[in-house]
Amino acid sequence: MLRPRIIAFVGWLIAITTLIVLCVYVFLFGDSLSKDWSRKNFVSLLRDWQTQAAAGFAVAAALLAGASVLYQTAVSFSIEEKRRERRLNALLAAFSYDLSIVIEWASENAKNCETAISNLTQPRTPITLAPPKFPKDFVTIAISVVESSDDDLVLPVRTLLRNIQIMNSRMKDMYTALEFPSSKMILRFNLVGYITDFCDVYARCERLIAHARQPGHGAKLTIDSCDVHRALFLLGISGQVQADVDATIKSRVKAGHQNADWPES
Repeated sequence: MLRPRIIAFVGWLIAITTLIVLCVYVFLFGDSLSKDWSRKNFVSLLRDWQTQAAAGFAVAAALLAGASVLYQTAVSFSIEEKRRERRLNALLAAFSYDLSIVIEWASENAKNCETAISNLTQPRTPITLAPPKFPKDFVTIAISVVESSDDDLVLPVRTLLRNIQIMNSRMKDMYTALEFPSSKMILRFNLVGYITDFCDVYARCERLIAHARQPGHGAKLTIDSCDVHRALFLLGISGQVQADVDATIKSRVKAGHQNADWPES
């Protein structure tokens, strides 16, 4: 909103300057006329001042026209800014809703991974699990939010989309391997890592939801190991699998995993 105010200020400044110049001109003309109020003197003053008068009125008209244009520009900027804010608020509301669905997607996938771990027996038996649905318009809304908001959202949203893309591909392989055990081997270590990655997705979504619900309040956008541990608890993973995921989180923090914003808390 700063730019429209500056433009409006410049417009008013030009208008006020023009009025001051006109007042000075009228004062000088009136002062000359006051010395002799005769018709002859008045006509003589008009003849002597005609060039200055024409130039003065021309400049005044140009300045007033410029001030009017600047004022209209400021009004247009203000209207556009309000429209952008309304659109961003609508996008953030839709983004928050889709993030909650992504959390459900991550939770169901994590639970399926836990189920798959319990099915790792010899010989392996086929198991069919229903893949959870992912919101179709999530990527489009996420991109629109990034384009319409501040630069602070670029890295968190990009990281979340990257992790979701990776996990979506891995889940397709996992569901195929569970349904057709002979097609591909799946290890407990991999499944524990998948659950850990879903904890990461869960934690990032929570941070972005907090930002979307209260934009401009300085909500924290990065996550740390405490957030990931909290996500593990909220996912409802229990028993030995929970202990294994907890150990994986700690080992990733100590090893400096690619998730650079996982500082130990």
